[in-house]
Amino acid sequence: MDVDAMGSMSRIKKLAHELLTIGEMGDDDESWQLMETDLSLKSFFFYSDFNRLISGTPDEVRKLELTDLANDLIYYLEQLNNAVKSRSIPQTQECYADAAAVLQDVMTVLITPSDFEDEDDPPC
Repeated sequence: MDVDAMGSMSRIKKLAHELLTIGEMGDDDESWQLMETDLSLKSFFFYSDFNRLISGTPDEVRKLELTDLANDLIYYLEQLNNAVKSRSIPQTQECYADAAAVLQDVMTVLITPSDFEDEDDPPC
């Protein structure tokens, strides 16, 4: 795995962790705007980093797995962003739960020994 792909994988995991550890959000205008901006930025980085990670993956099966995961994540983040824009706490909580499930999948899929093995180096 090249350095760009490793950096992208690292940022994806960091962003996923940040979204999974979001605390209680206030119900004031500033909190909603902050959440909307934060989601938009994180979605952009998820999109570009997954694109870089998928492009740098030589294994076609792994590429398909990462593509499906990225598509699911982007979809649920868009749903969450729409809920935040609607300013509906119940809808936002429901969409967050859906997005959190995919974020857990992201963390699980990206933490595999094969991501850290170098094909030229013999196993330890």
